[in-house]
Amino acid sequence: MQSTFNYNIMNIRTTLLVWLYDISKKAYAQYFKKQAPWKATRQSLLFYPKDSLAYALGMFLTKNNFTMEAKLESHDVFHTIIGFDTKIQDELAMQYFLMGNGKRSVYMFLVLISGSFLFPEHWIYFKKSYRKGKETPPFYHWNFEKMLAISLQKIQQILFNQSIYTL
Repeated sequence: MQSTFNYNIMNIRTTLLVWLYDISKKAYAQYFKKQAPWKATRQSLLFYPKDSLAYALGMFLTKNNFTMEAKLESHDVFHTIIGFDTKIQDELAMQYFLMGNGKRSVYMFLVLISGSFLFPEHWIYFKKSYRKGKETPPFYHWNFEKMLAISLQKIQQILFNQSIYTL
């Protein structure tokens, strides 16, 4: 009975945070993201060389059955480069990593505040992710659309001095 209760509470918290994200992301993209949407699609990314950032991003999107969201493409690139999963605690940990890496926005702070409040049991993971972000050379501002043909391994080696990055 206790584990069912804990699962239901986790499910409610996850549903609430996902709902908040879903209702806010379009306004965030429209009013705060000034760059043009990428011309690439999930399918077109898969035509790049298999070692490229583009191909890895296309595989990430395909594996998770995602499509690229206009003006929010870099979010999925961060998943691809850093390696965070798409579970809610990993999404929040990735935002902490990016904050540690120097990324700042009101939207990010709102996500982190609400996520930290809803998922305090993951605080150690969030803190560790923040520290890893601080240790990594700033890259959150890179123009990833222009980097699609570059080897993912080379990008990771530049950033993390290794080919596979794990927390």
